[in-house]
Amino acid sequence: MENFYVINKAGKILLSKNITGKKLDENLLLGFSSSTSNFCQSLFSEGIREIITSESKILFREVENYIFVLHSSLNIGSHVLKTIIKDIVGLCEFIFGKPSEWNDSFTDFKGIQDILCNQMFELNPTTIVKGIKKVSIEDNVQDRIDKLLAVFENQDGICSNSTLILLGESILYSRFSLHESRMILHYYKSRPLGSQVMRYVPVYTQDSWNNLYFVKMQNFVFVFKTFIDKTYNLYKYRVEEFRISLIQSRLDIPIEEPPVLLRMFAKRDVFALLYVNIKTGNTIFPQIRPGPEIQQKEIINIFWDFYYQTCSLIKIPGVNEISINKDQYRFYAKTENVHRIFILFSSEFIKPENIISTTNEILRNIKFYN
Repeated sequence: MENFYVINKAGKILLSKNITGKKLDENLLLGFSSSTSNFCQSLFSEGIREIITSESKILFREVENYIFVLHSSLNIGSHVLKTIIKDIVGLCEFIFGKPSEWNDSFTDFKGIQDILCNQMFELNPTTIVKGIKKVSIEDNVQDRIDKLLAVFENQDGICSNSTLILLGESILYSRFSLHESRMILHYYKSRPLGSQVMRYVPVYTQDSWNNLYFVKMQNFVFVFKTFIDKTYNLYKYRVEEFRISLIQSRLDIPIEEPPVLLRMFAKRDVFALLYVNIKTGNTIFPQIRPGPEIQQKEIINIFWDFYYQTCSLIKIPGVNEISINKDQYRFYAKTENVHRIFILFSSEFIKPENIISTTNEILRNIKFYN
């Protein structure tokens, strides 16, 4: 990722962020943006447009009176860039409300550039696959947490299915929709509580404004959503009750984010893997094995190069698996119902005829872990 811009249709740059590499020529960018509407209507049919030059890609999306622009090197897959630009617009809607009501006087894109840029452009796996990072806990523990949260939601002014518990930068348990969970996690990772005990922020979800509360509870952060006219004082006592219930329930839950290691799922014949449940969003990208930094960097780069080549193909109906061989690497992608997995094998240690059975074994380990 190299540059990100938000431009209004009058040709004014409202946010300019250089991530890496060279900045785009802003005069060229403004000249391009001034004719974007007609250009898009005549040449494209999708909401997200792409221009590929000899050195880079430029993606843009028109949203009412604004244009969001992403500038990237050629090596990042278009599918990934489209996912990022959709998330950026989603975060703006989450914070600013309906795009039709945005205006230059009150919609301060610069004021949320840390949220839009700091996390979005790390290209972490959960962003790339539109997933979430969850802490693994037993099914019976999940059921008990769900009941505790449901009891808390059963009071006036609390929105239904609108509570979650964070542990570090992961979700311990959530009753929010996948989209809302992702937006909340993006926001919190950019603006953690730090020394604060409580914070609230108005958010726009499901066509209405609500208050979103973040409350620190020892190692956890409790998040809940209320009607916009409800203050925290109304729920302070019930929040404390919930905290006591959670702590005294003696549930078998970790008190810090546990590491997710590659050896938990695969043997030495696997260099790296990525798993996502496309229904729940649960994403697993284990830490690769220790080794020389230059070797680890090569493995990560090779993995993402292969992923960018296959991620859009694996979504085509009827395409359930893809295999690529290059030098000492074998890359295998597979979709099975709601499960999608991408694995980078060592061609030295895995025979082609064993790839499917090894992948199935890894999937079993992941399902057991979840």
